[in-house]
Amino acid sequence: LGTTGAVLPGSSLVSGNTVPQSQVLTLNKYESVFTSDGRWTIELLALTPFGIDRLAFVSFDINRTIQVNGSVTTIE
Repeated sequence: LGTTGAVLPGSSLVSGNTVPQSQVLTLNKYESVFTSDGRWTIELLALTPFGIDRLAFVSFDINRTIQVNGSVTTIE
């Protein structure tokens, strides 16, 4: 909370309806937003006439390091 973030591409939905809706948004091409390793949080926000409400969030860790363990041996 309190941190300014970026909008994920394709995740913004504007609705002028006055009745509740069930909507599924498929997010892709979001690697431009997650520019470094570490802990990230995605929030679901709703902009209402009363302000911005945080509806849900999920935090996760990104670690792009690949570790390879190996050895070289001979039969002799």
